[in-house]
Amino acid sequence: MKKINIAFLSIFDLTKVFLKISERFAKPNLNCFWMTTNDYWTNYLLEEGIQEERIKQLVYTSKDFVNEEEKEALRKEIVNLEGKVDLNIFQSLIMDRFVLLNNRKDIDEFVYLYYRDIKSFLANNKIDLIIGEPTNFNELMVYMIACSMNIDVIAPRHMRYPSDRVIFTYGYLQQHLVNLNNKADEEEAGQYLEKFKKERNAPSYFHLNNKAKILNFAKIAKSLRRRAQQMKSGSTNHLTYHPLFDRIKLNLRKLVYSVVLDKVFRYEKIENIKSKIAYYGIHVQPEASIDVYASFFNDQLKLIKDIRRSLPFDFTLIVKEHPNGLGAKGLSLYRQIKKIPGVRLIKHNNSSFEIYEKCDLVFTVSGTAAYEAGMIGVPAIMFSPLYFNQLSMIRYCNDISKLKEIILELITADIDIEKDQLVIKNLFANSAKGYWTDPYSDSGVLKNDNLQKLTSAFEMAISSVCKPYNQA
Repeated sequence: MKKINIAFLSIFDLTKVFLKISERFAKPNLNCFWMTTNDYWTNYLLEEGIQEERIKQLVYTSKDFVNEEEKEALRKEIVNLEGKVDLNIFQSLIMDRFVLLNNRKDIDEFVYLYYRDIKSFLANNKIDLIIGEPTNFNELMVYMIACSMNIDVIAPRHMRYPSDRVIFTYGYLQQHLVNLNNKADEEEAGQYLEKFKKERNAPSYFHLNNKAKILNFAKIAKSLRRRAQQMKSGSTNHLTYHPLFDRIKLNLRKLVYSVVLDKVFRYEKIENIKSKIAYYGIHVQPEASIDVYASFFNDQLKLIKDIRRSLPFDFTLIVKEHPNGLGAKGLSLYRQIKKIPGVRLIKHNNSSFEIYEKCDLVFTVSGTAAYEAGMIGVPAIMFSPLYFNQLSMIRYCNDISKLKEIILELITADIDIEKDQLVIKNLFANSAKGYWTDPYSDSGVLKNDNLQKLTSAFEMAISSVCKPYNQA
């Protein structure tokens, strides 16, 4: 019987979900390994019974730094690696906003260690498949090395719509779906598009986030307690460590800025805008949705200016902050947005679906706004390739110099209902029942019935990618 060796990437609280799912795998030919980036989650796995030799912890001190001779050999390998994959080292480092903000002078030393140890761990354990959500630098490094070794990396993703389905995508982008060949829900798929147009229900995670108060002291206290607990677990000298003091400063700033933005800042009202309307929703940052999936578009002020430059004269561009991002950015950003000719800043709590009703064009980097707009027939442009880009009223722009041309084509396009129904049918066929999120955001993900659905979905994905898995 062929053994399948899977490496899970420990990603903060998602580690708990990965572990619970791995414990439920039914077939005996599956070996699970783990890659961690801090003592806290390593200790968690050990306490849950995972053997130490199955865990690779990527935590280092200056004593671990390699000598100059070894660096020279590793440097050549790393440069050779960059020529084979669709990322390079410093692009990946800049994608990780926490690494960028820390601005460590010894960052190169960690690159050498990551490369050497990740490659060795994958090779020594003959890893066939890696499961994780590549967002931090260490995970992106795993992806790059895995590509060079012909090892697939797949990521479980919340399908967004419907809220109770999970998909799997290859690599670090949410673009190429793993073929689950799920025929069980085709009937539901055939009815879903019309049902969505009538009901227009936001995803469950959106409701959870929107229920939270702007000044949610309980949530802030919970976050700080968790950070303090993780500080006690051991080393803080690693790239995924987020200092407690920085977290306190961020929360204090959010408290002040959120009050100013919610109570004092002067916003425009949509009903006062008489021209055609284009809409851009600001992304939360730091966040994989913009820093990773579309790293060359992550300067949002520049992007808003570029969108305005490309729009026809008879359009007004309205901009809205994400409810979860309220207060996370400096107030100067909003002042600069208001200074751009033909751009209006509206309040964060304007309903997205009410905006779609009044606007003629939607812009987003990788947000759910395009998915929603596309399903109800409102033209939308994205700056990251995603699994729902094939809807007839959605376009993907990867070259800002072509944006004007894409806009002019799209605003005169007609919705293709038949194509959209095929796209939705394909999404259902390549997704499965199961609610995917991290237990910090919603502990309901760990309920037994949901874990069983997720386990079934994971087994479908593994079966699709690793053919020998079916032989057990």
